[in-house]
Amino acid sequence: MKIQVHWIVDGRITVESDSLEDAEEKMETELREAILKIPNFVDDFGAISIQGKAYFNKDDKGTE
Repeated sequence: MKIQVHWIVDGRITVESDSLEDAEEKMETELREAILKIPNFVDDFGAISIQGKAYFNKDDKGTE
């Protein structure tokens, strides 16, 4: 029996950056590079996208 599975890997990290857009770009580049280093990852796991969103942590005093 073939059953399709949709999976999501969720993570959060704090990075030094000049802007939200720059932080997103840095992390996307690093994630893509890491994934491509794993032989057959895209094919074996059916990975079709990476998505992320940068935001300011409202509890961080440096973002007010």
